[in-house]
Amino acid sequence: MIRFFSFFTLVFLFFQVNTFSQDIVSQQYLKVKEGETRNFVEYLEEVWEKQHKVALKRGFITGYEVQKVLDSDRYDYILVIRYKDKRAYNYRERNFNLVINDPKVFPKGILIDGKTDDDMVTYLFKLVSESEIRKR
Repeated sequence: MIRFFSFFTLVFLFFQVNTFSQDIVSQQYLKVKEGETRNFVEYLEEVWEKQHKVALKRGFITGYEVQKVLDSDRYDYILVIRYKDKRAYNYRERNFNLVINDPKVFPKGILIDGKTDDDMVTYLFKLVSESEIRKR
């Protein structure tokens, strides 16, 4: 009976550790608004890229990339962010707020042509869809 219980406990712990160690890949599919491609690329370079470089350096994420989509009428870009596990994914908003509000990263706050980060999101593109994929 003790052997059975020990075996069951080990199997349970293996699955718990395995569940928490899965990578999470978040994808956002974006449609850039008409005539705003240049401004969107500027936003990616000056804000999005900078946020994610700092987040990567601080260990909040394990990777990120921007994919330009050439053959879709529904969306133009896919923003991909990789998290080491579910916990990092669950804390993503808190962690990115730490980066965004850090005066060493953005000394004057996030402004492009007088627009804040939230303004730029509303002004430049539409979020078509979002997905979360668990990888091992």
